[in-house]
Amino acid sequence: MEHPTRWLRDASGNFVNVHCSCPLVADLIPGDNGAKEIAVIVYQRLSGGSWYSDGKIYIWRADGTLAWTSKKLDGTTDLQIDTNGDNTLSAADIDNKAGAGNAHLELIAPSLFTVSVGGKNRGQMFAFGYDSNSQTFRSLAGWPALTYGYEFKQISAAIGDANLDGTLKTVAADYCCYTYSWNPTGNWNPLVNWTPSVDVSYLWEQVTGSTGTSVIGSSVALGDVDSTTNPSGIPDAVVGSHYSGTPVFAFCGNHWGTTPNEYPTGWSNGSTTNVTESSPAIGFIDGDQKNDVAICDDDGKLYLWLSSTSAWSSHQLASTSDSDKKIKSSPVIAELGGQKCVVVGCNNGRVYAVKSDWTPITGWPSDGICPSWRSGFKIIASPVIADVMNTGSPQIVVACTDGNVYALWPDGNNHAGGPVAKVWVCAQSAGVEVDSTPTVCSLDGTQVCMIVGSTDGIYKVDLYSLQQGESFVPNSARWPWPTFHRDNARTGCNTAPANPVCASIMGTVTLNGAALPLAKISIKTLGGQNVPVQGQSSATRIDPVRSVGDLTANNEVDEGAYCINQLPPNATYRITASDANGQHQTTLDAAVTTGCTHVDISLPQ
Repeated sequence: MEHPTRWLRDASGNFVNVHCSCPLVADLIPGDNGAKEIAVIVYQRLSGGSWYSDGKIYIWRADGTLAWTSKKLDGTTDLQIDTNGDNTLSAADIDNKAGAGNAHLELIAPSLFTVSVGGKNRGQMFAFGYDSNSQTFRSLAGWPALTYGYEFKQISAAIGDANLDGTLKTVAADYCCYTYSWNPTGNWNPLVNWTPSVDVSYLWEQVTGSTGTSVIGSSVALGDVDSTTNPSGIPDAVVGSHYSGTPVFAFCGNHWGTTPNEYPTGWSNGSTTNVTESSPAIGFIDGDQKNDVAICDDDGKLYLWLSSTSAWSSHQLASTSDSDKKIKSSPVIAELGGQKCVVVGCNNGRVYAVKSDWTPITGWPSDGICPSWRSGFKIIASPVIADVMNTGSPQIVVACTDGNVYALWPDGNNHAGGPVAKVWVCAQSAGVEVDSTPTVCSLDGTQVCMIVGSTDGIYKVDLYSLQQGESFVPNSARWPWPTFHRDNARTGCNTAPANPVCASIMGTVTLNGAALPLAKISIKTLGGQNVPVQGQSSATRIDPVRSVGDLTANNEVDEGAYCINQLPPNATYRITASDANGQHQTTLDAAVTTGCTHVDISLPQ
């Protein structure tokens, strides 16, 4: 049993804590030789012996010094994201500019709070990037993206090329049942007859069941669950909900616009008979090299959708007599000891590892393993699969509400000395919980460590040194699922995405050398016809878009950016762009293949 160091502090030197938000470790600040930063939504800060509500994003450098806390557009006013400390950050190269002088990755943050827009409540999905000029983090132009009225509760956004056009989409479900897909420019306000049509912008919006159905604790997973579609490989967005009777949904990633819902071919729009606050996992489970889906419910059951049968099946993991058999923990898909399996924790304090035929993996009893020697504690956090014992192969890591983090041997009870490999006490006193999924990482490229958020602080667990020539490679065989929902993009899928099958165009609009927000950009064929949306009916056309940014001040990252999505590939298009008043206009032709083509537009003076 080890007692790691309570580590990270606020600007005043006070410790901060975490509820369910999972620490994110990524290269967010350029120019520091590849060292990683730690980012998380803080629940509370300690001052004068008492804990006080916080709710901001904190970013620390690899040495533990504070780099930034979330700010509003003025750059000075604190911005609270989630005072419950439950939502989890995602990171990816949203603006497609890695290596172009800005940070490699941008942060995506679901907010617990709504904002009034035109007298209507709107949910908010924030995005932040590092501004090398001011050497601080700023809001990404076009963000926050907005929902039609409801906040986000205990989720992360999945980031991936959902429609396979070469740009990253942010996909998430809000509390009121709607699932959205946003392009890299967030709230880009589509134009109809050069007038903003709505104050909410998205590529598509789908409803999980019916309006009023809540989504809480279930983060979208992105992966192709329908191998029969044409073109094959289009990812699907899978999410759980509270919709009675059929609460698990999948939506085609290349959908366009609003409802009616569009499900993958052969997919039932639901599975369990109980609500689910567990996030789905996508990957190979049954051995046919096609994606399967795993998700749990509040009745203690694990549900599998197997590609080999194209059907759902379920298995009771927790005993029906358990006082608390809910499974809030999100399953992970792994290969342990050569056996493909699903690993998940439960509110009964036990960890289960089962194969697609519902038999446990070798060394694991059918009723799971309870790592804590004390009764009455829960495993709410998702398991992590990573080598924390320096054996060269992964172990199972679980956090518990008893304040401890446990490493379990993959061969369970067959291991000499028992299933528990190590225990880390991440608590200074009784009553402390670890509800947050730990993150196994290397901050400096030489040492492997684990970042653990608990209700009395954020801990750094030093694990071991990498050997000469070794590198820490997240999602490799040694560290296959080292953080919540597998990766920093929170895809929840352990299979590689397909290559782009359609096209997109991204760039920046400038006037007199300065980035220009609210420029109007339309696209036509060379013959002047409307451009259809790839994968949709010919009647669905690509409407004009606007470049993004705040006109009042130069205070955002990527101001003037625009993005046109889901174009038919291997064609040349005519782009017309003008400023908001139509005083400066230009026309140019752009040839595309598959994937993203970068086209900057300079308006004439």
